[in-house]
Amino acid sequence: MNRNWLALVAAAGLSGCSMGSDGIWYVDLPLLVEECATTIDENITEAQAPEDVVDEEWVVTDDTTLSNGTFFMQVIESRGDQAFLVMGDEIFPGTVEKNTMTFTWESFVDDTHSETHTDSGYTFSSRIESTVTTNLVLNLNKETKNMDGTWSADRVTNQEYSEIDEWDDAGPYVGTGQINAQILFWLVGTASNEANEEDCDSDPCFVNVSEDCGASTSFEAIYTELREEGAYEALEDASQDPGV
Repeated sequence: MNRNWLALVAAAGLSGCSMGSDGIWYVDLPLLVEECATTIDENITEAQAPEDVVDEEWVVTDDTTLSNGTFFMQVIESRGDQAFLVMGDEIFPGTVEKNTMTFTWESFVDDTHSETHTDSGYTFSSRIESTVTTNLVLNLNKETKNMDGTWSADRVTNQEYSEIDEWDDAGPYVGTGQINAQILFWLVGTASNEANEEDCDSDPCFVNVSEDCGASTSFEAIYTELREEGAYEALEDASQDPGV
C-alpha cells in the first residue's frame, strides 16, 4: 500500500464540522486488498489471452499477511456542511451531514499518442485512460468519541493499441511493429506484427485491455489533544508503512 492510498483514506477521518472534529487524528489502517477483473480484446492471429491458456503442470499459491499502516491526519472545519482533510501534503474536500462525513475524490489521466510514417504508410496509436474514484464515509461513534470509517476505491484502466498490419519497410523505415512490446505483456503465443506479413485477423491490428479493480476496508480514527498551532507540521510525515 503506498502513501497515496493512505492519503485517500486519511481524507475521510478528519472531517465533520458539525461534530467538532477540527484537529489531529490518528489512524490505524488495515491492509487494502485490490480485486480486479481484466478484459482483453485483440485480433492478433496467433495470440491468446492468458486466461484461455491452462497449464495443469503448475500450481502456484501466494499468501501474504502484512501489519497495519498508521499515520496522522488533520481535519480543517469550514462553514456549513464542508470540511477538508490534510494528510501529508495532500488535501481532500468533504461534506458533513449530522454525524456523517463523506469524502469523494476522482483522479484521472487520459493520454493519447500517435505516429505516422507517410512514405511507408506505417501508423501506430495508443491511448491510456485511468480513473480512480475514492469514497470515504466517517461516522461519529458516540460511545468511543472516535470516528468509525469505511473506505472504498474503484480503479478503471483502459489501454488501447492500434497498428497497421502491413506496410512498406524498404529504406530506413519501421521494420517491426511497436505494438509487440505491449501485447506480449498480456498475450501468450506468437504475438507479433511484422511489416511484410499478415499477422492479424483484420486491419489494423489492435489490442485493448480493460481493468476494473476495487478495494475496501474499515478503520478507526482516534482524536488527539494536539491543537496548538504548528502541531500537525511536526507530524505530517510521521507514518508507519504496512509490512517491513
